[in-house]
Amino acid sequence: MSPKPSNLSGSLEVVEIFSKLDQAELALLAEKLRPLELKSGETLFHQGDSGVELYVVGEGLVSISLQIPDGDRMELKRFGPGEFFGEMSIFEHMPRSADCVAVEPTLLFALHKDDFFGLIETRPQTAIKMMYRMLGVTTHRLLNISEFHSEMVLWGEDARLRSITDDLTGLYNRRFLDSAIEEQFSKAQRTNSPLAVLMIDLDHFNTVNNTCGLPVGDEILAAAAEIFRASLGSQGIGARYGGDEFSVLLPGMGVEGASAVAEAIRAGVEAMDIPAVREAGLSGVTTSQGLAVYPLHAKDVPGLLEAADKGVYRAKELGRNRVELPVDS
Repeated sequence: MSPKPSNLSGSLEVVEIFSKLDQAELALLAEKLRPLELKSGETLFHQGDSGVELYVVGEGLVSISLQIPDGDRMELKRFGPGEFFGEMSIFEHMPRSADCVAVEPTLLFALHKDDFFGLIETRPQTAIKMMYRMLGVTTHRLLNISEFHSEMVLWGEDARLRSITDDLTGLYNRRFLDSAIEEQFSKAQRTNSPLAVLMIDLDHFNTVNNTCGLPVGDEILAAAAEIFRASLGSQGIGARYGGDEFSVLLPGMGVEGASAVAEAIRAGVEAMDIPAVREAGLSGVTTSQGLAVYPLHAKDVPGLLEAADKGVYRAKELGRNRVELPVDS
């Protein structure tokens, strides 16, 4: 499969970085290239491997790919006959930035960095011709890599947000809340400051959902979430706990401040105007809210959540559309 160096110089003319070299220069370069055969599926190098060689594809095809955060692989580029890759390992002594695998039986020619720098010393004009052509190709690749990295950052941020937020409402999800409440509780203990928790159920939601349909139910949930955000501002952390249940963390707030936020939420949800609900002759949606505050009602996270939940049950028992503490306080 491998051509002899004497036969190689003619085929090097099609390689872009060698296209300005004359026949004598190509013959000299052919003597320095090491042939390397890969089977289909064989790995040439892995991301992070040290690298000391530039590669030229003589025959076949190789794939350059990365493993992305969700565990899948993303192919960046394929290199076929006449193309080169791996130049950054020569110039910057950088580790390989991706994995390289042969897509089919492939013949490569490897140029070691010592041979390349030796060429700079002994044949500087030849090296300059190569470097000039290489600069254009490499610059274009770096621009593409920069764009790819920017896309990956945005993709990663979007994935991160999807992992901690509720798709329908845009509020945080229960996974995030479970982590946030532990963090905020520890902070409250360290700073000797209060931490308020609101547990919120939407009243009559199942009736509306069953009567008007799931799309209307989704509209109600999204509208309620907007009211939560407007009522909280930058003061608290709102999360959809599940179904029609929501939770709010209010760091640094005692009963009085948290009650004001809860009342704003209560009034806002009561005033929501959902046309489909009104047209169905239903009374609309309100909230039953339970409010608990550390250290007044509990000394640990489970106790604080349980106290807020008891407040929800008190609110329902007392007629709904109200905010209640777990006990008279």
